[in-house]
Amino acid sequence: MVAVNWIHGAASRGITAREDFVDGPEGGNMSKLHIMSFRSLGALLMLGLLFAFACGGDDEPTVAPVATAVPAATAVPAATAVAAATAVPAPTATTVVKPPATGGTLVVGAPAVCPPTMIMKFVTGACFERVQMWGWMEGVTWMMDAAPPAQVDDEDVAKSMIESWELDSGANVLTWVIKTGIPFQDERWGDVTAQDVAFSFNQAFAEGSTFNRVGQLKAWIDTVEALDDRTVKIQCKENGCQKDWIRQQSNYNGQTASISSVKALEELGEDAANRSLGNSTGPFKPTKWVADEEIIGEAVRPHWRHTPIIDKIRYVAIPENAVRAAAFETGEIQMTFLPPALVSQAVNAVGGRSAQIGGGRGQGISFAGNYWASSDYLSGGRVREGEDAAARPGYKLDDDHPWIGEWGNDASMDRAFKVRLALTKLVDRDKLNAGILGGLGTPSYSYFGWQLDDPEFKPEWRIDFDPDGAQALLDEVGLGGGFDVPLYVIPDVASTWDPEITEAIGQMWTDGGLNVKLEKTAYSARRPTFVARSIDIPWAGVTGGASSDKGSGNAAGGRVPISGGWGAGFELPDEIGVLFDTIDNETDPVKRRALNAEVSDFINKWRLQVTFVEEIPFWAIRPEVVEWTPYTGNLPYFNNPQTIRLAP
Repeated sequence: MVAVNWIHGAASRGITAREDFVDGPEGGNMSKLHIMSFRSLGALLMLGLLFAFACGGDDEPTVAPVATAVPAATAVPAATAVAAATAVPAPTATTVVKPPATGGTLVVGAPAVCPPTMIMKFVTGACFERVQMWGWMEGVTWMMDAAPPAQVDDEDVAKSMIESWELDSGANVLTWVIKTGIPFQDERWGDVTAQDVAFSFNQAFAEGSTFNRVGQLKAWIDTVEALDDRTVKIQCKENGCQKDWIRQQSNYNGQTASISSVKALEELGEDAANRSLGNSTGPFKPTKWVADEEIIGEAVRPHWRHTPIIDKIRYVAIPENAVRAAAFETGEIQMTFLPPALVSQAVNAVGGRSAQIGGGRGQGISFAGNYWASSDYLSGGRVREGEDAAARPGYKLDDDHPWIGEWGNDASMDRAFKVRLALTKLVDRDKLNAGILGGLGTPSYSYFGWQLDDPEFKPEWRIDFDPDGAQALLDEVGLGGGFDVPLYVIPDVASTWDPEITEAIGQMWTDGGLNVKLEKTAYSARRPTFVARSIDIPWAGVTGGASSDKGSGNAAGGRVPISGGWGAGFELPDEIGVLFDTIDNETDPVKRRALNAEVSDFINKWRLQVTFVEEIPFWAIRPEVVEWTPYTGNLPYFNNPQTIRLAP
C-alpha cells in the first residue's frame, strides 16, 4: 500500500490537464493577436464589414474554452484589473481577501438565463458553468488567480473547502477532510459538512442525472461516502483515482460538483430543494431567479472565501447581440459578451474597454457520424447492454450521409473523405475573418491549435479556398449536382461556438451548390446526442487556438469512446485512440507534444474536424466598472463577480 498525505500547500503542483474530462472542445491559450487592442482598432470594426452571407445568430450560454494549463514551473503574473485601474493583489494561500465594500449594483447582460438549479442531478449542459462561475455556487477547490487566458495548476488553499487530503493508491481510496465554518447562504442549512459534500457528488451521478459531467465522474469514482462530519471517502475505480481531481473540481469547472445541502433535501423534498435560493455557499445569494428573464442576487457579507465588493448583482437575459450592444451603450447593462464585430464599436461609444476571457478558439466544422472505434478500449472493452462495444447510433453508412466513411472499407473511406475535403475547399477563411471577426481573427488550418509557424505543422494540413477543386471532387464521387447537408448551429453558446461563423460556412456551402439545412437547437437539448454518439451531421466543432500548449493537453480528448462521456461526434480508430491514455500518462511535455501532433495528423489527414478561423472571446465593460479579476475557466463565461468594484 502506498499512501500520500498532503496538507494543502504544494498539493496541486505538477497536475496536468485532462481534456477528456472536459465538456467537449479543447482549448488554448492566448492568440497571436492578443497584443492587439480593441481600443486602438475600433475604426476597423464597422458593421458594414458584415458581408451578405453572415446570417446573424443568437449568443453564448461551457462548454468551453478549456484553456491549456500553464506548467507549474512557469511564472504567471498575478491577475490585474482590466483597465488603467489599480491592480487587485493576488490572494495569498493563508489570507482570504475581504476587500472594503464600495456598494452598488452591477447589471450584466447575458445571452441566456438558466432556470434555478441547486442540486447537481438537475444541472444541464449550458447551465453547468453558470451556477458556479456567476457566483451562486461553489465546488470543493479553488485555483490561484491568473490573468486570462492562462490557467495554472496551483491551488489557492485558503479558498478551497478541503483542509487536507490523503491518497491510498494501493486501495484506490481518496480521503478529504472538509474545513469547518463554511456556511450555506440560507442559515437554515447550517455549515457545510462531509455529508453535504458526499450528497452533492452522489446526486451528480445518481440514476437519471442530467449533470453534464456524469460520465466523467463515473469513469473514476465508484462511491462517495461521509465517514463523519468532516471526512469524505472516495472509493476510486480499479484504474485509480483521477490524477488532477483538484483542478477538475475547482472554479475552472472541469467536472465541478457544486455543493448543496442534504438537510434542505430532507426538509423540503427534491423539487423544492433544487429550486431553493440560498441552498449553496457562493459569494452572492440569489433573491430572485426567473428562467430566460433575470437573476438578482445580494452579496454574502462576510463570505468565507471572498466577500464581494458590490452590494448586488443582476443578470438580465438579452439573447440578441445587437440588442445587448444597444443596452450596453445606453447604460442599461454595465458588462456583456459581444462578438468582435460589435464589441469595439460598443466600448468606443461609451469610453469603456474590453477584456479577454479565455484563450483563442479555432472555429470550424466537425463531421459527425465517423465513429471508427472498434471497441470501448478506455472502458476495458465492456459491451453496453443491447449493443456491441463499438456500435454507435450515429454511424450511418447510407446515401443521406456521404461524409461518413466506413473504417476498413477503402472505397467508402475514399468517397467520404473526398466529400469532406470538398466541403473544406468551399470555405473562404479570409471572408470569415473579415466579415464575422472584423479582421481581428486569423485564418487557421489545423486541429488542436497547430499553426503554420509550428515546427510540427505539415504543409498537407493546409487546405485553401478552392471552389473549382471542390466541384471536381464532388463530380468524381457522383455528387456534382449537389446534395442535402444538415448543419447544426449552436445558437446559445457563442463565446465558444460562434453561430455566425457556422451560419456563414453554411452559406458558403450553399453558394457551392449544396442544399444546406440549418438546425438551431439549444445546446443543452442537443448535448445528449453527443453523449449517446447519435449525432450524425456536421456541426460547429471548435478546437484550441494559436497559443494552446500542445505539450500539456490531450489531443485525443472527446474523440475516444469514453462510456457515458461527451464525444465530438466522431471517434478515433483503436490504434490512434489508445494514444489518449499514453498522452495522459506522459509527463514529459516534449513527448506529449509529439504524441498530440500524431493524433492531430490523423484528424487533419482525414478532415474529421476542420478549423477555419481563430476567434478570441471578449467582454465589453463600461467605465463604471473600475476593477475586475476574471479567470479562464472551462468556457469563457463571466466569472469572479465578487472581485468587481464600481466607481463611487
